Amino acid sequence: MYMNAFLLPDSVIAGKYSDYRVLSMVGRGGMGAVYRVMRVADHTVWALKEMRPTDDMRPVDDADQRRFFLQEAELLSALSHPNLPAVAEIFVHDGRPCIIMEFVSMNVFAWQTPLWQPHKSVVSVYRWPACCTICIRGRRR
Repeated sequence: MYMNAFLLPDSVIAGKYSDYRVLSMVGRGGMGAVYRVMRVADHTVWALKEMRPTDDMRPVDDADQRRFFLQEAELLSALSHPNLPAVAEIFVHDGRPCIIMEFVSMNVFAWQTPLWQPHKSVVSVYRWPACCTICIRGRRR
């Protein structure tokens, strides 16, 4: 049902409103992957979060995970806060739900710097729990 291959650099993904060129993979986990993408129309950089169910997932679990992913996307798109990434669009690509959101660049080593004062302090902007994103301004963890 799902393609197992991750998106390749230079692939073009058609969203609802724009096309996006994959620049690189930012991270991946058991249920998804996040890519750094460029919107073709204006060359702005965004993040694409893609749900990637496993092959051994039962159809019931897959449907539940898909519902949670889409609820998460709708919740995030309805919120507006300086510490939350803006959502540009939500769509399905090759049978997998995707979210295009603001790309928040994060220097991993900055977390260890005592004087680090980010504009957006991100606990994990692309790996939030299904129900909520936790972002705390100016606070290190």
